[in-house]
Amino acid sequence: MVVDAQISLTGCGRPLPFWALPGALAADIAGGPAKPPAFAFDARRNACVLTGLAPASIAAATAAAIGDAVRPVAFADLFLFSRAGTATYLDSDGTIRTAAADTARFDWSHGSRQLLVEAQVANLLLQSRNLAASPWTAVDMAAVRGQPSLFGDGDAFRLTGASTDARYSQSVSVTSGQTYCFWAWMKPRTAAQSRLRAYDGANAAGYEITVSWASRTAASTGSGSATPFVTAFPGGYYRVGFSFTPAGTALQLQMFSGAGTVDFDGAQLESGLSPSSYVPTTTASVTRSGDVCRFSPTGEAVLQRAAAGVVIRGQGMRGAFGAIVGGTAMSRLVGFNSTQNSIVFGASSIVTLASAAAPLPPFGVAAAWSGSGKAGSYNGATVQNTAVALDTTLTKSYLGRAESGNVSSGHYDFIALYPFRMADAALPAKAVAHL
Repeated sequence: MVVDAQISLTGCGRPLPFWALPGALAADIAGGPAKPPAFAFDARRNACVLTGLAPASIAAATAAAIGDAVRPVAFADLFLFSRAGTATYLDSDGTIRTAAADTARFDWSHGSRQLLVEAQVANLLLQSRNLAASPWTAVDMAAVRGQPSLFGDGDAFRLTGASTDARYSQSVSVTSGQTYCFWAWMKPRTAAQSRLRAYDGANAAGYEITVSWASRTAASTGSGSATPFVTAFPGGYYRVGFSFTPAGTALQLQMFSGAGTVDFDGAQLESGLSPSSYVPTTTASVTRSGDVCRFSPTGEAVLQRAAAGVVIRGQGMRGAFGAIVGGTAMSRLVGFNSTQNSIVFGASSIVTLASAAAPLPPFGVAAAWSGSGKAGSYNGATVQNTAVALDTTLTKSYLGRAESGNVSSGHYDFIALYPFRMADAALPAKAVAHL
């Protein structure tokens, strides 16, 4: 069990701060007593701590002195966050809300509070919540607005199909050979099953899934390859959809209610392997700007020490070459390889920590480095190390990207920075999913 953020009591009944608990301490490869992180962020518990030493003094300070100065701070003391426009997130009360520009999103899509950091993406569907408007067209389908909604506005549609082929459709243009994700929020009523399909006019391939509402599962049932997903949301809604790679440039997207009724509360067609947060549209496609989450000057000073370490916990990460933590220019500290099936540590001279396909399940990574080499562990696996020093430039450091690209998307539970190289034997216990 991870205890980094538990509340504990000393013998005299006084609570210990989470960064001073045994689970937060780590053994230094240089020896001596276990020491706390200089920087820690726990999204689930809304806890932030940071050393009070000035950034300019951190390089020469001892790890013990840095740890002794740790105290509670605000999120804005840990990260410099920006985003050019608004973006949506699921709040703790089960409502989809809109965050203002330059405002971090703490999202509850996985049932707990997590920091959501996403790449730029566009919703290519028009009128994404309004089936009554063009360019949606209906066959054997009646739609009545006014049902309970994830947005709290009562604007969801009740869809009633007169046949198993009852559907709403919309045509869109895409890029041949690029992977897309098509999804919709649906709530089952009387329909036994529903379908989503992307009809590819280039080769007449239908990328299709069929959702069984009895089991809340989906299977690929078309002639083209589709990877389905079904995710529960509040209020009885499910995000149902699939990823696929069209051969042509013209798609007809179709939603089949089945014979019976379902409720509908929004749909999205976006590039990528898996769904991101909802991007509302009306008469034109809309692009959500990417999040930029840069470490504060103090955090960057810790990462720039001759010996340091990092612990990262989260889920849903994805992005080719994507940096889960990145540095200056295109430098990656920890992230994906080009095919998103391995977690690697380093920029060019990498250590492959594990095979892991995007989007990642709940995970933990612990990585540490010094002038004599680097080592890391993914999800508690055997430590992978090398005598080759870290080649990541950390003059500027970020969550979910490097300075100039290598962007990833996903949810963060916990980030800690240690002002020393953690002992190899300490890494697997840190590299676990957050609790």
